[in-house]
Amino acid sequence: MKRIYLIIVWAVILLSCVVFSPSIGIADEAGGTAGTTKAEEPAKDETITAEEFDVVFDAMREGDFKKAKKNAELLIDRDSPGQRYLIARMRYIYIYTLMVAFEKDELSMSEVTEKLNPLRGKMILQPWHPIRHDDKQCLNMICNDPDWDNTLFTTQTNRDRNAIYWYEYVNTGKHLDLSSYDGKMARMGGILDEFSFNEDLISTTRSNVDWFLRIMVKDGYVQYNR
Repeated sequence: MKRIYLIIVWAVILLSCVVFSPSIGIADEAGGTAGTTKAEEPAKDETITAEEFDVVFDAMREGDFKKAKKNAELLIDRDSPGQRYLIARMRYIYIYTLMVAFEKDELSMSEVTEKLNPLRGKMILQPWHPIRHDDKQCLNMICNDPDWDNTLFTTQTNRDRNAIYWYEYVNTGKHLDLSSYDGKMARMGGILDEFSFNEDLISTTRSNVDWFLRIMVKDGYVQYNR
């Protein structure tokens, strides 16, 4: 009888070790182990600081386009919904710096295309431009397109205004008569839908063409500087 009692006591002790030992643990429903909690990784903060934006804006003001391109490229894919308009500005600046490099023959058409392709389907936002609703050239302005009723356009040039980087067509989905806003400042934004190079660039040099790129923007909007 005493022997049976001792056997029962040892069985209880061994069972306790299996159930409660932190070194062994018991599998939980999530596939982990009780007593061995996995530390949660902190959520990645992709908010862009004012200093990061200022590096790009300052480089653009100083004409240091290589620095602007390098730093803008770091920001164009940040996941920070509250800063989506600022990020859209970074994408526009990035496109501009790519065309600066293209004009200087530092990037080829295929290289620019490779860098622009990931921007399709993403919002871009241009800088402030004056409105001239019926200006035919529309150099660095915002104008009504004479051919498409629901489209506004801008002719974006280099700083010296002696090379056209791109024609930008922004489809707003409805007619916007800009005549009453002539002389006021505004900027256009929307989703980059398509872009294409001037086909003449295939057979001639950059200096022999009137323009480099055509950009089509959908879901367009206009912000007026009131």
